[in-house]
Amino acid sequence: MRPTRKYSVCLVTISVSCVALLVFCNSVWPKETEKANARTKELQRNRLAVLEEIHDVAKQGFANARTSYEEVLAAKRDLIAARLEYADTQKDRIKACDEAVQEALELQQVVQAMVEASRASGLAKLKAQAYLLETQIMREKAETVE
Repeated sequence: MRPTRKYSVCLVTISVSCVALLVFCNSVWPKETEKANARTKELQRNRLAVLEEIHDVAKQGFANARTSYEEVLAAKRDLIAARLEYADTQKDRIKACDEAVQEALELQQVVQAMVEASRASGLAKLKAQAYLLETQIMREKAETVE
C-alpha cells in the first residue's frame, strides 16, 4: 500500500517541526549556560564534599570492624566517580586517578594488616587487590583519553 500525498506531507511537516523544536530547545543563551554551569559545578562540589565524608566514615567504620569492606569500596567508587565528573581537564582527571591509586594502595595495606591480625578475611584482601588494579587501569585510561 502506497502512502497518499496528504500522508507524506503530514510526515514531512511533523519531521520539520520536530527538528525545529529540538534546535530551539537545545539552543541556550550564553548567560543561561554560564548560570547552569556555575550551579552544576556548585552542586558537584557539594556532592564531592558529602561523598568524601561518607568515604571517611566508611573507612573509619571498617577500621573499627563496624562497616563491611563492600561499603568502603562502594563509598570509594562513588567518590572517584564524583572526582572524575568534577574534573574539567585531562590533567585534573589524571590527578584524581593518581589520588585514587594512592588511596587504593593505602587501603590495601590496611586490609593486609587486618588480615594478619585476623580482623579481616582473605576475601577482603583479594578485593583490595582487585580494587587497586581497577584504579591503576582507570589511571592508564585517563592518560590515553584526550
